[in-house]
Amino acid sequence: MWLSGPCGSFGSDTLSSGGCWWVLESDAGTLTLAGAPALTVANTGTRTAVFKGSGNIDVTGVVQDGVAGAILRLQKEGSGTATLSAANTYTSDTNVVDGSLVITQDDVLADASTVTLASNSSLNLTHSGTDQVGALIISNNTQPDGFYTFGTGKLRVGNPPAGYADWATTHAPSGNPNDDFDGDGVSNAVEYVLGGTKDTQDMNKLPTLATSGGNLVLTFVRDQLSIDGSTTVQIQVGTNLIDWPLGSTYNVPDAAATASPGVSVIKDSPTSGKDTVILSISQAPDSQKFARLKVTAAP
Repeated sequence: MWLSGPCGSFGSDTLSSGGCWWVLESDAGTLTLAGAPALTVANTGTRTAVFKGSGNIDVTGVVQDGVAGAILRLQKEGSGTATLSAANTYTSDTNVVDGSLVITQDDVLADASTVTLASNSSLNLTHSGTDQVGALIISNNTQPDGFYTFGTGKLRVGNPPAGYADWATTHAPSGNPNDDFDGDGVSNAVEYVLGGTKDTQDMNKLPTLATSGGNLVLTFVRDQLSIDGSTTVQIQVGTNLIDWPLGSTYNVPDAAATASPGVSVIKDSPTSGKDTVILSISQAPDSQKFARLKVTAAP
């Protein structure tokens, strides 16, 4: 391994830098950085720590900012793998230029930071949680706000609405949840659950109905950003289109579920940050049966 930088030093288990950047390179095997902290900075300003090389770097100690105003940024270069396995608290950005960056714990990336992934790099979140970041750039393209899965963990990008009322401030500033502010044929509350906005035509997001094997099947895709406690999502079933609900009401759970008959929820389907929701119930003994999506939200 070698360490370089305009002003850096390497101790037994702590790496500190007072310069603008330093490079830690491993060209074979695995280099482990431990300590409390493993990496930090000494002088004020934003400093960049570069993990480089075809070998692997395993950082088991905490990566953190230094004294007030001493900010740490991480950059991964080279074909090797760098693994961050501690409860890190550094507050600047994370850039993956080459190779792979593995993060084993959630809630360790700064909420306002930017994660940048080059086209020949990869990010692997081996935890099962969700980490909030300010922005995500993949192959020079800034990604829209939402959820993104990398390995078994997720990044939640941007500042999503804090409930229906917050969403409605922009997308339905007048009227109530049952109104259709943008006139696209989808009520405001339903539009929120389906991931719509005032600027999109959302009729194609509405549930579809089909029959299969003697069952009535209703299917729709829910935006996971709407799972925030501000709405109640139900599927109502009846035998006519006038009296609702005249029959059964099925609550749509937030978590993954499998039920037949009943409601199944498939997480991150058809894409990351979305849920495919399916109600499948027997058509019998009714000669006709109808179903609709019902969303209740506080105005």
